[in-house]
Amino acid sequence: MLEKELLAKKVFPDKLLHLLGPVFFYEELKIPKEKYYQFITYCTFSGIFEQYQNDKIMLLIKTLKKEANIFLTLKNWMVPLTEN
Repeated sequence: MLEKELLAKKVFPDKLLHLLGPVFFYEELKIPKEKYYQFITYCTFSGIFEQYQNDKIMLLIKTLKKEANIFLTLKNWMVPLTEN
């Protein structure tokens, strides 16, 4: 059971991108293409995985829209990790 849940969480970002499409993330949410996975990871703390699992797609979209505004504000403060 645990392995199945871990696998579901691992493939979740790709499934979400496939479900909503990259156009939704780029045009609707204004998330830069190179930040899609970072944004999805950021949003998992808002329950989007559970919303997806329970087929609450409208609530999921609402959550993504809300979190996109915050994420886009925060990204200006994020410092990229660099290797020394």
